[in-house]
Amino acid sequence: MNAKFSLQSVLAILLFLGAAVSAPTLKADTTRAEPTAQGLVRHLDKLHDKLRLRPDQQTLWDLARQKSIEVQAEVRSGKRAMVELSETELERATPDLLMISRKFDELEQRNMALEHQVRPLWLKVYETLSPEQVGVVRDALKSELRRYKLFQNLRERFL
Repeated sequence: MNAKFSLQSVLAILLFLGAAVSAPTLKADTTRAEPTAQGLVRHLDKLHDKLRLRPDQQTLWDLARQKSIEVQAEVRSGKRAMVELSETELERATPDLLMISRKFDELEQRNMALEHQVRPLWLKVYETLSPEQVGVVRDALKSELRRYKLFQNLRERFL
């Protein structure tokens, strides 16, 4: 079996085991955590500027925003650690792909739990919004959904 075929086989197995979810965070991503966090902040701040929040809403917004940034940093840290673990394991003559798969599953569950910590905070903000502010949020979410669909379509084409 040649080296190229072996590498392709390992990659196919990893994709099958669920590593595809973290594929955009492979090696190059370990240097991008800070710019990505800054992107989240810019995105939230742009929406914030359009909402013109009352003081009570602002307090809730600040809490949800800060927790979102913290959760994103923790999720990214976990993904980086998982990539490093995978790279180390794949250097072995007989890597333990079952262990890698289990670790990806654990990471996925951990990330989901983290994201569930943030959702109620944003829903509290949402509950306080006026009809006009709800329209601003709706439009922003529709725009994000279009961007997501475009990304998914591109990803499906190339994976």
